[in-house]
Amino acid sequence: MRRCRTTCSLESAIDYVAIRLILTSTANAVTPVLMLFQIRRSYAVVIATFFVVLVMGCATAQLPTLTEADVEQISGSQELDGFIGSWEDRKRLENLMWPIATSSIEICKPVYSSGLYTISKAQIRREDKQRRDAITAHFDLSDGLSISHAIRGSAASSTGLREGQRIVGVNSLRMQPSNRNKFATLASDYIRKLTNAGDTFVLHLGSGSETTAVEVVPTLVCPYELAVEGLTTFNAVTNGRKIKVHRGILRYAESDTDVQFVLAHELAHNIERHVIKHMPAEVIGATADLSLLALGIWSNMLMTKFVKSFNSKDLEAEADYIALYLLARAGIDYSGSLDIWDRMVGETFGEVKWSRTHPNTAIRSALLRATHAEIEEKKRRGLPLLPNRK
Repeated sequence: MRRCRTTCSLESAIDYVAIRLILTSTANAVTPVLMLFQIRRSYAVVIATFFVVLVMGCATAQLPTLTEADVEQISGSQELDGFIGSWEDRKRLENLMWPIATSSIEICKPVYSSGLYTISKAQIRREDKQRRDAITAHFDLSDGLSISHAIRGSAASSTGLREGQRIVGVNSLRMQPSNRNKFATLASDYIRKLTNAGDTFVLHLGSGSETTAVEVVPTLVCPYELAVEGLTTFNAVTNGRKIKVHRGILRYAESDTDVQFVLAHELAHNIERHVIKHMPAEVIGATADLSLLALGIWSNMLMTKFVKSFNSKDLEAEADYIALYLLARAGIDYSGSLDIWDRMVGETFGEVKWSRTHPNTAIRSALLRATHAEIEEKKRRGLPLLPNRK
């Protein structure tokens, strides 16, 4: 052991002397040049140190030579795999959200939806080339408009529409040689307009002279938009309309019902307009932060965060409460998800987390069980499954 320490100490001393010599030599070499720019020798030592550290930190192993084609091929494959994985997650979320959004239109401000998603070259033109090529290959995009997804249980799905089918006409609007370049944009805008108005429309599918006509009747749903975020945390957020779900939820969730609870929770935020209810507190907090800034004090938005937390826990608890009603109204058996917060504690090594904006997990678990008992009692008595209001 002593010999090892002596040897290591000797090696360290040699390294130290070597580094000092390198720094001194480098500084001596660059000093005349730096003097031309009126830079002192002390600065020269600092600059020399910087470059020496960069050089000494370089890899010394001889790596295999890579061609641009090799990297390009793998990169394209990764882009395609990443897109397909993200797209499959998005479709799963859409399918799970649909029964929740369509069964509670009495307690939200509903809008019309056909459950139909389309894609075209025009819609992906802003993507980078590799991602654009991956999407084009996956959907076999050519001229016109293609169906990217028909949500399970939606009007579009019930008519037999499926991913990959080409749309060559909407009602009287048909793809012609004269409008081939603009047809995808015209058709998607027309479908959106008809859907928003709740008007039934006919899609013409196929290519050439062989086409099939399919009638689509839009359905009322609680409004929402879905997006998948690549983060691995168990979290989802909403801005009042668009719900962003972290992929960590899809990894940690033990069942589709767990995912549906999270979706229902975020939809409850939208229905109860919690984002808007937060705005007065945010304005007050931002005013306080700006006042401190005017006095020369940088608060790092501390006052905004502090004021916003006043009613945040109540709103989160309300979202949990209403989420169970949304699931119950959709006929979803959520009993296996009542312990979802207990399981999340297990994922955080047994820690019952304190949060500035959310109730702790023990409170949330107790609330879910009490809400479940309330819903079951209403079912037993034949009462409407509507949340209790103050």
